[in-house]
Amino acid sequence: MALPIVNGISFGVFPNSTTTSPPSFNDSGWFDITDHNRQPIDISYDNVEKDIRMANGFMRKFIVAQKRVIATSWENVPSITSASTLIKYSASIDGAGNSVAGLANVVSNITVDGKYGGAWLKSFYEGNVFIPIWIKLTYSNVPTSSGNYISGFTPSVSYTSQMNSASYFSYPTVANPIGTPSGSAKPEIFYGFMTKFSYNISKRLAYTDYVNMGIEFTEA
Repeated sequence: MALPIVNGISFGVFPNSTTTSPPSFNDSGWFDITDHNRQPIDISYDNVEKDIRMANGFMRKFIVAQKRVIATSWENVPSITSASTLIKYSASIDGAGNSVAGLANVVSNITVDGKYGGAWLKSFYEGNVFIPIWIKLTYSNVPTSSGNYISGFTPSVSYTSQMNSASYFSYPTVANPIGTPSGSAKPEIFYGFMTKFSYNISKRLAYTDYVNMGIEFTEA
């Protein structure tokens, strides 16, 4: 039996939230994006820094900030989330005199998990590309904090899994990237811009398209 886990990536706008007062991980304003045919979530780091070698050859770094870049993509994902988002029509007669069933009787869930599909994400990107949004990632992780300049930082060997037998899933234990690291179980939340988006219509069907799409976020 497969154990369900929470989806990997969610978006939100939250105009009243700030980097010092971020939205809660379980706020109703999050929009969960489907894991249907989602490819790996890539997390990379952009260090805003300047390095220079001194006269004795030793390298010195001047670090302003470290920003994360998140990228993922989907292959052959339905453009429509579920039948409830379709324009339904009642049964009718086609040109050959045959009865045609309404779409509501043809499909139920289009994305396998019922989360938002390709057309929704395309519209969300077009409407919010010029403003920063909130991104929530859910994956197994361990708390991180800044080490001191002498001893550095050693991660804990324990972590919280994305699922357990009692509640099907639990959010991983991670540090809040814009606050004080905490041991409470919650996803990773950050504030950033959608910097890249692509949308390729792979297959067209009567009730939905199948699309390939990719998106990239850069932390503000």
